[in-house]
This record gives sequence, C-alpha cells and structure tokens, in this order.
Amino acid sequence: MNSQKNTQTRGIISSALTLLFLISFGTLVFTSVGCNKDTQQPKSQPTDTVNNEVNLAILPDRTEGSQLTDLIDPTGVLKNMGVNGNLGETDVYGTVFLTPINANSLNEVKEFSLNPPGGFNETRYQRNNVVNNFRSKLEIELNKLNALPAGANNTSIWRPFCDMVNHMSKKSGTKKIILASDMMENFITSFYRYDFSKKDDFDDAVRKLNKEIQCPNITGFEIIIVYKPTSVPDDIRFRAATDLFWRPYLESLGARVSIRGNL
Repeated sequence: MNSQKNTQTRGIISSALTLLFLISFGTLVFTSVGCNKDTQQPKSQPTDTVNNEVNLAILPDRTEGSQLTDLIDPTGVLKNMGVNGNLGETDVYGTVFLTPINANSLNEVKEFSLNPPGGFNETRYQRNNVVNNFRSKLEIELNKLNALPAGANNTSIWRPFCDMVNHMSKKSGTKKIILASDMMENFITSFYRYDFSKKDDFDDAVRKLNKEIQCPNITGFEIIIVYKPTSVPDDIRFRAATDLFWRPYLESLGARVSIRGNL
C-alpha cells in the first residue's frame, strides 16, 4: 500500500516538474522571439536636424580678374560643409550659394543643394553618388566663374555681403560665407585712404558703410576670408583691412571670422 502511495506521489511530483519546465521553457522561447523581433526590425529613420544642415555662400571678388582655383576648390568647399572621409557615410546636407562680387551688388545667385541622407533606404553607394554629383556641379560652376571677365575696378564688399546675409536669413542650421577678396572696399568709401590703427578712421568707415546699408543680423554666422596677396604692398593693405577692420567689426556684430590663404 505504502509502495503504491509513494509511486503515485512520485508520479504527481514528476508531472508537476514537467509542467513547470514546459511553462518556463515556453516563457523563455516567447521572450527570446520577442527580443529577436525587436532587433531584427529596422531602426527608425534618422531625423534631420539643424546640426547636420550647413548652408554656405561663396562670394569671389571678380573686380581684378583674380583666379579662384588657388583659393577655392570643391574639396575645400565640401570640407567646410563638414563632408570628410567616406562620402557614402556623410549625413551633412545643405545649400551652396555662389555669385561673384562685381561693382556694387550681387549678380545672379546660383544655388544648388546637397540633399539630406535617405536613411536606411539609401545605401552607402547611393549616398556616395549623391555627394559626388553635388561636387561635380560645384566644380562646373566654379570653373564658369573663373572664365568670367573681370568686372568694375572698384570693389564693393559691404553691400554684396549684406545682400547675401539677407538672402540666407531664412535658412536654418550652420551659416557660412566665404569671401575670396582682398577686402579693400572701394565703392561706398575708399579703404585705401584709411589708417585703421586710428579709431577715428575705423569709426568713419563704420559710419559710412551703415549709412549706405544696415546689415541684417549676422549673429552665429561664420565668415571665412580667403586671399593670397600678390605683393608686399598688397599684403600690407590686406592685413590692415582684415585684421584692423573687418575681423573686429564683424565679430562685434556676432559673427565668427577666420582668415586663410585657401580653403
């Protein structure tokens, strides 16, 4: 009798343990499948943010017929937009504005855009092609500018600059303006007659520029001045105009200013 009871008890315990094992195993399998489903689902498409948007304007001075190829090249432009290394992996996008500076105002503004990445629906190969096509368009337009005849001899920096700031005002993201020029304003007023180490000359230039046109807000803009002086006197004038006037004045308006020999 006791033997029969013991056998029944062992049978019950064995059945209970089997049931418990099946329940635990089923829970484990369900959890594992759920986790695998989550990891196998494509990640949500990255959201475009203003941190990846870079809008850049290029204003080359064509008043003296200087060539741009030594100052501005497509690779340098892309680098200043933040496109480095593997083109297929870049998530930078934005618009390039391109126009020469002539006598006193902007010519036609060419603009073309590098589109945002297409998320996980766009392969690295496809993204690489998008960026390379953008680079090719930029190179073609820069070559066209190089082929243009020189404009008027009197350079106007301030009005074209302010016009471009206004042109870019509705854009989001990072905003940069590249000025390829000796920066010798000679239309609204003549920088050739100023000694910018003197406060009176500095203040007079500011007063005359702002009387002609009040520049829109440039807070947060990055201004890149690119130029290679052709002689010692040219270098002295350029350094005086940029270091003693343009850099301190534009920085006082909220912009960041850098001066380079090329991009």
